[in-house]
Amino acid sequence: MKVMLVDDETMTLKMLQYIIPWDKLNLEISYMASDGEEAFKEALVNMPDIIITDICMSNMDGISLVRKVLEINKNIKIILMSAFADFSYVKEGMSLGCSDYILKPIDEEELVRALNKAIEEIKGRDKVIQATDKSEKKLRHLELYKYIK
Repeated sequence: MKVMLVDDETMTLKMLQYIIPWDKLNLEISYMASDGEEAFKEALVNMPDIIITDICMSNMDGISLVRKVLEINKNIKIILMSAFADFSYVKEGMSLGCSDYILKPIDEEELVRALNKAIEEIKGRDKVIQATDKSEKKLRHLELYKYIK
């Protein structure tokens, strides 16, 4: 699965790159952006499975990024990060459909838990899609059999 990291602080991006065991989680950092605008443009070309984004950034903030990305693809899991413990950010992010909200400074274990939650949600969604596809094929086969008979 592909992950996009979005933060206007280069040190935060580097720290995220090195503290999380991406390989163990079967995740790959596909892109690192310094603001929401850059992240959105890249997401249009190479849609990630998970986006981890800061809220307060120049050009386009994290909440605006969430809105725009989820308009295009509701299946992307988004984890918000912020140095602000303001509940209004949490409420707005979660109401938009974010998977989780992490306070800075980032706690590695907390972020790994949030990533595991997002991974499980994606796998669950994929299983439902596969089961639905399988059922539709069986139904089409049954309808064809009835027609032939």
